[in-house]
Amino acid sequence: MFQQFLKRQSYVFYVQVWPDRIKVTELNSLQFFDDLPLLSYENDGEEKIIRAVGAASQPLDGLQNIVTVSPFYKNDCVIADVDGAVAIINHALFTLTSELPRKMFSPLVIFHSMCEMENDLGVSDAEAKKLLAEKCGAREAIIMKSDEYIDLDNVR
Repeated sequence: MFQQFLKRQSYVFYVQVWPDRIKVTELNSLQFFDDLPLLSYENDGEEKIIRAVGAASQPLDGLQNIVTVSPFYKNDCVIADVDGAVAIINHALFTLTSELPRKMFSPLVIFHSMCEMENDLGVSDAEAKKLLAEKCGAREAIIMKSDEYIDLDNVR
């Protein structure tokens, strides 16, 4: 019974990444964020300033000092740009949590690459878990391979 209480006091985010799509589902409420995995930033030489995330990045592509990239599925890696991937995932988590009731504990994040790449994630599973915990605020992270499946009944 206490374990069920704890599950209700924490979000469970299922992050699915394709080359042309990112979908983040909060598994308790089944609300989701679904968009293009794009990030536009302004590079003034000293720092990168994020200007748009997702489909909103497309109109900015090609403007002066604006760079639009997809941090996923490049150079035979699922995560080609760690900072860009974190920015998109955090944007999705913020968008979802702003519509949901507050929870007491940090979320569980399940990261699932939906297409196989030669060099896999580009970082080790341990580094990916650490990245999701430190930069995305997860209490725990699960990394899934493209050929793995999740039993949602055991997660919710």
